Amino acid sequence: MKNIRLEILHKGDSVSALTSDEIKKLEIMYAGDKARDATSKIRGFLYQDYVTIRCLLQDNVEYVCSEYLEDIDVFYDDGKFEYIQVKYYPASEPKLDEISTDLYYQYQRLMLLQSKLKVVPQLYIHRERKTRKLTKKRLENYVRKIAGIPNLLTSKENDDIELWLEQNINIITDKDKQKKIFFDKWASIESIEKFVDVMKIVHTENISDYKQKLMKKLSDTYPNPVEEGDDEKWGMILLGLAIIYIQRRYNVEQNSFNSIRMTRIEFDKYMKSYTQTKTEKTIVAYLLECITEVYNSIIMYNTSLSNMKKIMLDRICHNTLNWINILGSTKEGQYRLLYTCSYAEVSQLNNFKNMDISHRLGMIHEAREAFVDFLKYLWKIMLDISVKNVKSITQISDHRWLFDPVTYVDDSQKDFICLNFPEDYTNCSVILPAAKGTFKGTKRKLIDRFINLRHVPEKWFFNNNDDMQGENYYNYRVTDIRKKATIAERERDGFWIECMHCIGIDEGDWDKVEDCSMCIFKDTCVRGE
Repeated sequence: MKNIRLEILHKGDSVSALTSDEIKKLEIMYAGDKARDATSKIRGFLYQDYVTIRCLLQDNVEYVCSEYLEDIDVFYDDGKFEYIQVKYYPASEPKLDEISTDLYYQYQRLMLLQSKLKVVPQLYIHRERKTRKLTKKRLENYVRKIAGIPNLLTSKENDDIELWLEQNINIITDKDKQKKIFFDKWASIESIEKFVDVMKIVHTENISDYKQKLMKKLSDTYPNPVEEGDDEKWGMILLGLAIIYIQRRYNVEQNSFNSIRMTRIEFDKYMKSYTQTKTEKTIVAYLLECITEVYNSIIMYNTSLSNMKKIMLDRICHNTLNWINILGSTKEGQYRLLYTCSYAEVSQLNNFKNMDISHRLGMIHEAREAFVDFLKYLWKIMLDISVKNVKSITQISDHRWLFDPVTYVDDSQKDFICLNFPEDYTNCSVILPAAKGTFKGTKRKLIDRFINLRHVPEKWFFNNNDDMQGENYYNYRVTDIRKKATIAERERDGFWIECMHCIGIDEGDWDKVEDCSMCIFKDTCVRGE
């Protein structure tokens, strides 16, 4: 009897249905997919990560892959294989021709390779109107259009499909060309009919509602060990921990199924290891959940955003998650963040590093609103810079650094988040908490915070209702602060206040593009004040 090695996952006395022979077939397909150009493999939105986490919480799941054959690939212990495209279209029309032919392309390759898995192609989609059910005739027309042929045959032989894929598909880097060549050779009416019979369209909640249900599921699976604890905050921490787990997979060199796969057992062990006791990762997880909430609110309430801007924001969000994951993992990094995004008195901040985890988490929770505003202003400035320099989706992969906060952060400054935007006239700026009607009190706390530092910010991005902007000095008394100050020659202790009225971060503002070089990066107010 032929000895076939099995990918074993102990679950009682059961053994995985995913044999090495099946994995070989998947790897043949992946060899063609990973050869595609980088533009066609731009990472999906955060919604995709939420769906991935939800899949990992299902008891009968063995493996979950993100960005393998499709957005998400889910392997069940009974041999069922769901490969899923995740689409978020709150208002726009989905490209069903592209989506359905992508999924059919994967299906037909699996069939020709004679996979024994129970294949279920799926589209997870959120939009205001339900997506029409795919019909066999519509898919046939889509496929014929791509292949450039008037008619499809009933069925086709798969003489040496592995060799044919290697010689004709895996050498091509353009997805549309791959599909055209493949459909011309292998598409058939019979396989289209079978595909449409098994394909599922799953209509999902909006990103905010899906997130809330996901946090509830996480909380039910991993209850708060502290009785009468803050359940809302606990759900945020759990989601942040799960995102850390998903995010680290994107930082691994992905060359094979074994390097990409995630297992339900591994995920469960990971979650339990960090939920029994509080660690620095607890604080990181809370911060990461804040980041996801900012992203969700932008996507939810700016429905006219172009696809290119959505992709840019997705890149900015994921890079921010990576940055804060590192920065927030130490007391020193947490301190820098809180020194920047907090209304606390300087005496409280100076004692921060001596606090235990619970008290430090409490201070960070109190600064949540300021942290959210910090992210919104930073992201909007980054988005404005990116739109100015990137003219099409195809150029995104060539300008990766524009979407990474690390590009603009000066890490030589250890007390606060020092920003250095190339087009700005200063080398050290800082995004500070908004005054929100308490300008003098907030300004006093901020001056007390910075005045004794060796290196002080040269510019404050400081949203305030008093229209305070222009030149100021760290040695001013609060009563001396001038409203709408004139431009003065910069001195050793001088700093510039930018009121941020030119940068829109509210609902509906994110589809607008500001030219930062003509407003917040200038040393004069564009309103002439």
